[in-house]
Amino acid sequence: MKEFQKKNPKLGATMKTHLINDLTQYGVWDDDYDKFFDERAKAVSKELQDRLIKQDVDNKPQPSLEDDTEAIT
Repeated sequence: MKEFQKKNPKLGATMKTHLINDLTQYGVWDDDYDKFFDERAKAVSKELQDRLIKQDVDNKPQPSLEDDTEAIT
């Protein structure tokens, strides 16, 4: 990313178009993939929630995938 930054002075703005809002917060400069993955997942989830048209079913409790003990094959 440091090489990209040298070539693209607008790297921060460019990354925002990919839902990567803060390179430091997302662990990019520390090469922390776990942190990056978690932060990006939150950003993608928020973006999806903002764009979805809410339905009545959205107000009902949903089962967790962790509650499903049946193996998926």
